[in-house]
Amino acid sequence: MSKTATSADVGTDELAKIAIRIQRILDQQPVIPTVGLLYRLCEVGAPASRLDIVLATRALAELTNNRRPRRGRVPRGPWSPLPEIFVDPNQSSHSALGNAKTCCEQLRHLTAELLPAEKLARAIADTVINALEQIQSGVQVENVTTSAIEPEPLGDDITTSRFTATVSLRRGSDRPIEVWITNDWNPVGLSEPALWQHLIDCIERDSIPLILARKLTVATFPVLKTLGARGLQLHHRLDANQVTIETTNALGRKLGLPPIRAVDTLTSPEGITAMRRIVQSLYSKTAHENPTGPAKQDREAARRGAQTARQLRLYEPIEWPAASQSARSQMRGRSHATAQRYALVERWAIEAQLNLPAQWIDAIRRHAIFAAYAAPRRRNPAQLPSTS
Repeated sequence: MSKTATSADVGTDELAKIAIRIQRILDQQPVIPTVGLLYRLCEVGAPASRLDIVLATRALAELTNNRRPRRGRVPRGPWSPLPEIFVDPNQSSHSALGNAKTCCEQLRHLTAELLPAEKLARAIADTVINALEQIQSGVQVENVTTSAIEPEPLGDDITTSRFTATVSLRRGSDRPIEVWITNDWNPVGLSEPALWQHLIDCIERDSIPLILARKLTVATFPVLKTLGARGLQLHHRLDANQVTIETTNALGRKLGLPPIRAVDTLTSPEGITAMRRIVQSLYSKTAHENPTGPAKQDREAARRGAQTARQLRLYEPIEWPAASQSARSQMRGRSHATAQRYALVERWAIEAQLNLPAQWIDAIRRHAIFAAYAAPRRRNPAQLPSTS
C-alpha cells in the first residue's frame, strides 16, 4: 500500500525521509523533470516505499529551492533552475543551469518523436475498438469523441499534448460501455475533472464507465467500484509508433520518464487478455442483474453519487498556478489546489452517503488537510547557491 501522511500534515520525520529519497534519486540522476521525479517517488521500488502522488507533491511544495526546510531539521530539497526541472542541490549554479538546459534539449528531442495529438487520439481509439472487437462478438461502436487537446508541461517551455477520448460500445440490448482513454504522464486521480465528467455522464445515461489510463491512484479504485465503473492500468504511456519506439524509450530512460510503448501493443496477447477479463466481467454483471436485488441498490447509489458530484461541480477545471511564478510557488500552488479538490471529494462522499471503506475516507481526509499548507506567497524566485 502507498504511504500517506500519518498526521494532520506532513510530519518532520516523514518529510526528512522524502528529502533523503529525493537526494538518492538525484545522486543517480543529477537532473530530472518533474514527471520523472514523481514517477520515481510514486511508482518505482518496493510497493511499501512508494508515495502517494498527493503526498509527494505536497513534500516537493515545501522542499523545492529550500536550503533549510523546517529550520534545518530536514535535509535541503532539490533545486529547480528552470520550470519543471529538478537538479542535485550539490551542483554549482552554473552546472545546475547548464544541466537543466541540456535536459530541456533532450525533452525537445523526445517530444519530436511523439505522434501528433490528433493522430494519437484517433490511433488509440481505433486500437481500442479493434481490441474490443476481438474480445467480444457482436459489439457495435456507437460513437468516438475526443476532448479538447491541452498542453501538458514537461520542462521549461516544452509541452506534450494531453487529451481524453471516449469510445461508446453496445452489444445487443445490454447497457452500453463507454471507454474513457487518457494519455497523461502522471497518475490519474480523484482531482481529475475530466474523469468526474465522464463518470457523471455515463451514470446519467445509464451506461457503464471503463477507464483506460497509464496509471490510476490507489484512492480512485474504490470510487470506480462504488459508481459501477472499472479501471484498467496500462503502466506505459501509449504514444510512440513502432518505428520510433526504441529511440523514444532510450530518451525516456535517460530522462527518468515512465516507459512508453507503441499504440498497437494494446492488441498484443497481454493487452487483449487484460481487457477481455474486464469487459467480460462487465457484460456478465449486466446480464445477471436483478431489477429488485443488490444491483438495483448499487445503481441507485451510483446515481446518488453522480447527482452529488454534479451539484458540487467536481467536473470543473482546477485553477493551477501561473507559469510565470517561481518553481517553489508553482509547487505550493499545485499542492494547495489539489488539496482543495480533495476536500471537495471528501464532502462529496459524505453528502452522497456512499458506502466507501473507512480507510479510504481517512486517506482522502489527510489529502484534504494538506490545504492547510498555505497558498503560495509572493516571493522572488529562489537562486541556486554557488558551490564553485
